[in-house]
Amino acid sequence: MASLLEQAIAARDNAHKERGFMLDTAASQKRSFSDAEESKFQALGTKHAGLTERVSQLERSEKAELAARPARIINAGGFTAESRGGTYFPSRESPSFFGDLISARSGDANAADRLRTNNQETRTNAGLGSYTSGHGADFSPPSYLDVVTQARAGSTFANLVHQEELPTGVSSVNLPRILGTGGTTVATQNPQNTGVSNVDVNTDLLTASVTTIAGAQIVSQQLLDQTPNYGGSTIDQILMNDLSADFARNLDVQVLTGSGASGQLQGYVTKAVSDNVQNVAWTLASPTAPKFVAAVASLVSSVASARYKAPDFVLVHPRRWQWFASSVDSTGRPFVAATGSSGFNTLGQQGEITAEGLVGTVLGLPVYADANIPVNLGTGANQDLVIVGVRDDAWLWTSPIVAEVLNQPYASSLGLYLRLYSYGAAIPNRYPNANGLIYGTVGTGSTGLVAPVFATT
Repeated sequence: MASLLEQAIAARDNAHKERGFMLDTAASQKRSFSDAEESKFQALGTKHAGLTERVSQLERSEKAELAARPARIINAGGFTAESRGGTYFPSRESPSFFGDLISARSGDANAADRLRTNNQETRTNAGLGSYTSGHGADFSPPSYLDVVTQARAGSTFANLVHQEELPTGVSSVNLPRILGTGGTTVATQNPQNTGVSNVDVNTDLLTASVTTIAGAQIVSQQLLDQTPNYGGSTIDQILMNDLSADFARNLDVQVLTGSGASGQLQGYVTKAVSDNVQNVAWTLASPTAPKFVAAVASLVSSVASARYKAPDFVLVHPRRWQWFASSVDSTGRPFVAATGSSGFNTLGQQGEITAEGLVGTVLGLPVYADANIPVNLGTGANQDLVIVGVRDDAWLWTSPIVAEVLNQPYASSLGLYLRLYSYGAAIPNRYPNANGLIYGTVGTGSTGLVAPVFATT
């Protein structure tokens, strides 16, 4: 019997093939889709996007399971027990990650062994930023804390862009670029045996400084040693989960709107506004769902025409999607069809109900919701924005996430300094023509994106 992963891959590929067959059929008959075909095509798009996400989840789970199978722990009593998926796991019976960091510094060989084993587990467990080289005081956060998953899945937009591991020993990253007006050329040779076109290429460098994202907490030794668990979670789990959650939020905010100054990453929105290539205003006093789709379609057309590559995502604030999903026509019929269904006048397809992440499709493009999109733009400080772009065109580098515990200079008061940090760099404008943005003039904004009004009566 096929595994869940194999079933998901097969279903994803079938959805893709069926969409392609529909396009080929319509093209061979030199006609456009009927209303029923258009609804089916949109539904297949939503299904394909959802299955793509599902395949990614199952692949991560499979890697984690394979990594966890041989993992065993040595408890303080000297016997061996199953680790329930890793050296550290969410139970009071589990060794404390931070406790072992402290004990290892004091010469506890068993604690040091557990930390090294955990490092190997998290290396195998996947993930950009999921391991460190392990040089004594700092070790990877244990996989049960899901630091990488929270830092990435909790950062919708940061997860979408192209990911690279940050090289060590650098203070900036560079990408060579062929200028839009400086590429090579070819031409017809006429007559034979005459010179061929030979134009020197014109290049420059895109550069981004490396930034640090870090958080810390000072706690007492007694808190770590003596505090009981809360709902099955120990204090180091609670603290690490809280630090990693805010790491996720901060990373996503910077990838979206970082200033590129004062130690911040270069944000996608910041560069798109300053480049002002695909930054358009949607000025409409009474926005409607059909006009919203038209604004997105206009931006899709602009990006595809200038970048010569079709956009592959739309990013919105959750409130914008819910406004769109709740819109109805003059007779009360919804513009957004429920998952797996079709409608008479469908403009979009609803995905799984979620606060952030993949929420549906518009114009066949997957739509992602990200609560870190600002909602205080424009003259009334009440407008959000919409991004339409090419996922692989914006690049993000991140280093392994490191967790440390230090007892200096707090040893005299039995205090401990818990710290989590990572380095990153971003170049969001490799191709400015691909950075589509409904934002408008700074300070004025796009009046079509004011705080939505839900017709509840």
